[in-house]
Amino acid sequence: MKRGGKNFKIIAIALLLAASCFLTYYFHRVLGTTTIFTQFFYIPIILAALWWRTRGLAVAAFLAVLILASHLLTLPDVSIASDSIRAVMFLVIAAVVAIVSERISKANEDLKQEIENRREAEKRLEAAEERYRVLFESSPLYLNQHDREGRFLFPNPAMMKSVGIPREELVGKRMSELFPKEIAQPRQECIRKALDEGQPQVLEDERNGRVFHNLYVPLKISGQEDTVQVISRDITEQRKMEQEQEALLKDLNELNRKLDQSNKELQDFAYIASHDLREPLRKISSFGSLLQDSLEGKLDEDQQENFEFMIDGAQRMQTMINDLLTYSRVTTRAKPPERIDLNEVIKDLKDLELATLLDETKGTIRIPEPLPPVQGDLSQMHQLFQNLIGNGVKFHRKGVPPEITIRARQAENRMVHIEVQDNGIGIPEEYHEQLFTMFKRLHPRERYEGTGIGLAVCKKIVNRHGGEIGINSALGEGSSFWFTLPGEGYSEISKERSK
Repeated sequence: MKRGGKNFKIIAIALLLAASCFLTYYFHRVLGTTTIFTQFFYIPIILAALWWRTRGLAVAAFLAVLILASHLLTLPDVSIASDSIRAVMFLVIAAVVAIVSERISKANEDLKQEIENRREAEKRLEAAEERYRVLFESSPLYLNQHDREGRFLFPNPAMMKSVGIPREELVGKRMSELFPKEIAQPRQECIRKALDEGQPQVLEDERNGRVFHNLYVPLKISGQEDTVQVISRDITEQRKMEQEQEALLKDLNELNRKLDQSNKELQDFAYIASHDLREPLRKISSFGSLLQDSLEGKLDEDQQENFEFMIDGAQRMQTMINDLLTYSRVTTRAKPPERIDLNEVIKDLKDLELATLLDETKGTIRIPEPLPPVQGDLSQMHQLFQNLIGNGVKFHRKGVPPEITIRARQAENRMVHIEVQDNGIGIPEEYHEQLFTMFKRLHPRERYEGTGIGLAVCKKIVNRHGGEIGINSALGEGSSFWFTLPGEGYSEISKERSK
């Protein structure tokens, strides 16, 4: 259809131009006069400018050239002034019509776009209204609008169900007509306060054994009476849950208090019992040795062996009690955290506590890169590294000098991740979880001395500093103990952990 209209315009203009050419020829050549009925020429000029706007100027230019060229060719001796004026008029009229047509076309396009935009806006508005209507009708919340006098204006089904009155009877009624005074009056005051102050108001009240949370939002729409949108919801179950949670929290706090008290009493008991047991065990061991020396040569082989069992048992018991004291002191003698240079800690261990053991086993300690500082209890850091390095040296492979490698890197939350790796006998994976249990031994006492409490002490130290500890190991491939400690800038260890 559009293409057919375009062809029609071209044919119409072509016919009109042909007629113009014929008239020009007829008046100039046949009649020999300069007078031409140029009013006819304005028809193709105006139509071309209307249809094709600025491109239609070509038709006006063609007709202007036509009458001027025809005049010069057929009437060279006659003044060309009148035809020149006509040619200029062709161009002026075509330009004016083209400009007007352009503006009309632009205005039409703008109008069409405006109409389309309004249609889209109306569609969106209708969709939004439909969504709001569905939400309003299906919402489990109690929704309504009130005027200043507390009349019900637009209740939703949930609100109507709550009051037990159909819409046609509910609309227009005041709250004072439906609710007791002790309920209606506070709600009425919230409505007036919301309208006067222009701020939402909140009210919680109880009706028929149910607790309601009511939100009053002022609505001020130009040209309409001010109203209040009321959003109510039943929070009875929520209140019950909150009360139950408060009761549970209270019980939990009481249990925690009793647990803390029990732990403290247990720690005090372990410390006191261990401390008080040392003296009688020392006497048993000392007097047993004196008695054994005084009876030397008077005891048979079985009696001598029994004395040795008694003395050895007393000495092992004393060692276990000392280890228990060490374990309990992790908390009972804890000190406030300070900045600790781990490189200095390792140097002190190499030169003092572990010097003899390293010499006997020809062991070495490697630190590929300087260790970063940490925050902690200096004496417990000595104990932690002494236990881990000592284990690595003690459980070395036969004929292979022990080699301990210590590395560290920054971890999340300003913690420092540290690894103590050895080339020893390794530990089967099935025993990894049991390693940090008190008195857990994986080897017979005759082969490796110790009570099996060293790693339990390590775990307690790391945990008190807010870190974690673990192991990566396989039988025959050495072990790598890893743990985390607070680094520089880490917040102070809580008093609860210090306890």
